[in-house]
Formats: sequence, C-alpha cells, structure tokens
Amino acid sequence: VNAIAPTGGTRMTEGLIPASVFELLKPELVSPLVVYLGSEQCQDSGALFEVGGGWIGKVRWERSLGACFDPQAGFSPEDVAAQWQTIGDFDGAAHPADSTEALKEMMANLQGYLREVH
Repeated sequence: VNAIAPTGGTRMTEGLIPASVFELLKPELVSPLVVYLGSEQCQDSGALFEVGGGWIGKVRWERSLGACFDPQAGFSPEDVAAQWQTIGDFDGAAHPADSTEALKEMMANLQGYLREVH
C-alpha cells in the first residue's frame, strides 16, 4: 500500500495560486502515478509520493536522533525545553524505512528502564 500527497488545481485551490500555475496543476496529471502504483510493475510498498504539475517525488522519513527521558520518573515541559536543541538537531539524522525502524530509538530507551525494573 502506497500513499500520495497530490497538489492540483481544484475549486479548493482556485484563487489561491496564480491562474497560470493553476492551469498547469491539472488533477489528471496525478492519475499516471496512481495507475502505476496500482500496477504489478510497481514494486514499492509503504511509500509516500508527492505529485503535481507534472512532477513526482518520493518522500522519506528523516528524524533527529532525539533525546531520552526517564519514562518512569516522568519529565516536564521544562525538561523538554532543556533538550530542545538536541531534539531538533538533524546532524547524524536517521532515515527509518518503516515504522519498525522508526520505533527503534524509543524502544531502546524503554529497554534500558525495563531492565532496571526486572
């Protein structure tokens, strides 16, 4: 299963973008991607694609390495603020390919505390 994030010239976007651009954002320019994604030829699954105006791009996740907090002791908004720079630092960012990889850092943090309990 794949997903698309389309951009198209529709009644909802009419008047929000210049008319010359609106004319090039025909919704039917999204259809070729939709048909391809549903074909046997397409081997992608679990992907997100942005599409519009004759352009298609595949989106990937990028996540900072984040900051760890003690889930047993809890943490405050002030603790979050103190780690905000680290939370938003994309140096050495991770690029998880799926939700399992996306949860890896959180689960590693939890495992440290689960070992302490048992």
